[in-house]
Amino acid sequence: MQKSRWKTAGNLEAVANLFDDGLVFVHLNGHITSKSEWIDQLRSGRFVYNAIDVKETPSVKIYDSTAALVGKAVFAVAMNGLKGTYNLVYTEVYTKKINNWKFRTPDIPSR
Repeated sequence: MQKSRWKTAGNLEAVANLFDDGLVFVHLNGHITSKSEWIDQLRSGRFVYNAIDVKETPSVKIYDSTAALVGKAVFAVAMNGLKGTYNLVYTEVYTKKINNWKFRTPDIPSR
């Protein structure tokens, strides 16, 4: 919940601190960005979170030092100046590193 408040308030240092350096985002349109690319888009104003309305308290399952979170929210955003509202189910994976939880990309087993 705090991450949503940081995003809409523009507290990007707190958001960046939460993200693992190896994090990659897969966006709604299939576009993939790294942590640094995503933070740069937020800092430049190319992507702005206007509001995040959590519709359902996220569920969390913890497995040792990994937590998987699934939630539902309505995201009001502006991308390159174009406003949109998206009703989404989202998944986030966090790993505990030296007593801090980091939002990260899950390890994908090779086939």
